[in-house]
Amino acid sequence: MQKRMNETQNMIIQSFQEAFGNEELFSKIIEFFPYPIQVLSLEGTSLMINNAMVREFQIGDPEMHVGRYNVFNDPIMLRLGLTDQVRQVLKGKTVYLNDINVPYKDIIERYGEGDSDIMALYQDITTFPIPGTDNKPVCFVAVFITKKVYRGKQEITDAREYMENHWQEQFNINDLAKRVNLSTSHFTRLFKKHVGCTPYRYYVNIKINKIKEKLIDPNITVSEAFSVCGLDYHGHYARIFKENTGFTPTDYRKMLT
Repeated sequence: MQKRMNETQNMIIQSFQEAFGNEELFSKIIEFFPYPIQVLSLEGTSLMINNAMVREFQIGDPEMHVGRYNVFNDPIMLRLGLTDQVRQVLKGKTVYLNDINVPYKDIIERYGEGDSDIMALYQDITTFPIPGTDNKPVCFVAVFITKKVYRGKQEITDAREYMENHWQEQFNINDLAKRVNLSTSHFTRLFKKHVGCTPYRYYVNIKINKIKEKLIDPNITVSEAFSVCGLDYHGHYARIFKENTGFTPTDYRKMLT
């Protein structure tokens, strides 16, 4: 299968190289190609990206990317240990990087402006030189083909389950994010995207619902209902209860009788 994929990639490479002499045709191929493409100078600076690249990597302003991004200085590329391999393209070689686990959330936080639930992409990245009249490279192209997408929904499910099972513990956003292996900022954005509220608001809602459950029991006082939930009736949760329900705890109890 990999051999067949490489043959397809070679056909793509050949079509790009043959079209390079025709600037208009080359630009159209780049623009309308269905996979993300980036054209880079021999120094590694981005010269052109297509719409598929903008969409997939949620690049907010392409003009801020083109002319500024440099693949050889990219800390993510350096961390993945891919820089030296990509440099082989400067020697006229085609470089196949297969099954690369791309840290998508890091890319979005560094270069994009979007808010996505995608955590990582598994991609085949092919870089190949574009030769000039003397057959020496004048620039090179990177084509990104996504093979698998890993989304962060499971992490949010795990976080919700943890809060529901440990609602009597003190809320700590940093510890919660760490439990599901996400940065605090990305976890907060992702949680709000999928749940519709912040993690803290979700935690507070659990607390309020637990108090409501206890207030149904006529055999305990309102103060005891709070105490069973690990809360002080004279603390700020009595105020939060009213903000959430529109009733004081005492009025809520009366409404149930």
